[in-house]
Amino acid sequence: MELASIVALVSIVTGVGGLVTGSISLAITLREKRRNVKVALKWGIDTTYQKTSGIVLWIYAVNGGYQPVVIHNAGLHVSGLAGPLIAAKPLSHNQLPLKLEPGDQYSTSISSEVLIETFRSSNFQGRSNVRGYAQTVFGEYQSSRTDLDIKRLEDLVALVKDNARYKEYKDFMRSMGSLSMETFTDIEQWLESIVKGSFEIRRASEE
Repeated sequence: MELASIVALVSIVTGVGGLVTGSISLAITLREKRRNVKVALKWGIDTTYQKTSGIVLWIYAVNGGYQPVVIHNAGLHVSGLAGPLIAAKPLSHNQLPLKLEPGDQYSTSISSEVLIETFRSSNFQGRSNVRGYAQTVFGEYQSSRTDLDIKRLEDLVALVKDNARYKEYKDFMRSMGSLSMETFTDIEQWLESIVKGSFEIRRASEE
């Protein structure tokens, strides 16, 4: 066989091999994107909690794929705890399992009081890392890590407890919807401004 023919044959084989490898990579990528749940954690206020402060850690799950997924449960993985902390907010048992179409979002929350009690019963002190998760039949999807400072959380709950301005704000938010912020520092500064009277609550009837 002539050298030119050998080179041509090698080029063809190499090209076919590359095509097969590329096809496999594309198939894997498409399979991963078919079901893709994006989970995120945010701090905020959940006005459905009437007997507690309402300060919560929100868990958001968004179907970022192009096929439906079914959420069976959601919650937190807390560093140092053997098992997950399942979100069991009011009425959540009536929501799950929940089918999410592409682009749909599900949210639930865990109250600050539950987090504080969990840390106390486990003799945790200081800081811990937490991850939000959403469980589906195809596997578990997790958020990025969030640092939880239990002492700061205890101080924030104590700050708003029995505070008239915060109670008024929470009642106001009940008609407006819940609140979520990117970081704990954001919600901490926001609630401090409310307690100190830096934030004025103006209802539509007063304008």
